[in-house]
Amino acid sequence: MTELTETFWVAFVGTIIGFLGLSLKMALKSKCDSIECLCLKIHRNIEAELDEEKYEIEHQLSNETKM
Repeated sequence: MTELTETFWVAFVGTIIGFLGLSLKMALKSKCDSIECLCLKIHRNIEAELDEEKYEIEHQLSNETKM
């Protein structure tokens, strides 16, 4: 049997961490109010997030018109 080298483990762990990071990024960008994965259940307040995004967009536009 061949031994698994350090290079393999670094690549393997990096791939797993990258996959988890991309999964988290997709979950945060989604507009779902309830997410269930295995034993993890998350309920988010989407209305507050949408209001915050609108506020940021409105204030960003008003700052650009002042310049």
